[in-house]
Amino acid sequence: MKHLYFLFIIVPLVCSCQKESMKVKEGETFEIKLKSNRTTGYAWFLERELKNSILDSVSVQYVIPDNAATGAGGTEVWSFKARSKGEARLIFIYKRAWEKEGDQIRKEIGVKVE
Repeated sequence: MKHLYFLFIIVPLVCSCQKESMKVKEGETFEIKLKSNRTTGYAWFLERELKNSILDSVSVQYVIPDNAATGAGGTEVWSFKARSKGEARLIFIYKRAWEKEGDQIRKEIGVKVE
């Protein structure tokens, strides 16, 4: 049983880079939702700015469930607009703003604009 505990608890912590992909249409506005808990000081950040990209960042909102207890987590909702056709990579890093390095979770999302 100890081995199963290791596989289900430890391995997800070690494998902290998640990769996904999505397709959107040119001119479309779309959302990416990321679980977060800002009460701990952690938030999602884009690894690089979207200068000269096929995507524009529209907004970022932090949404807390209505029935959430004090200190409970929520969801960050990132909105983007697909300006032109092509492919882009969005790399999000979950960290504290004041920490340069450390235990960071990365999430990579490939976006294909058609």
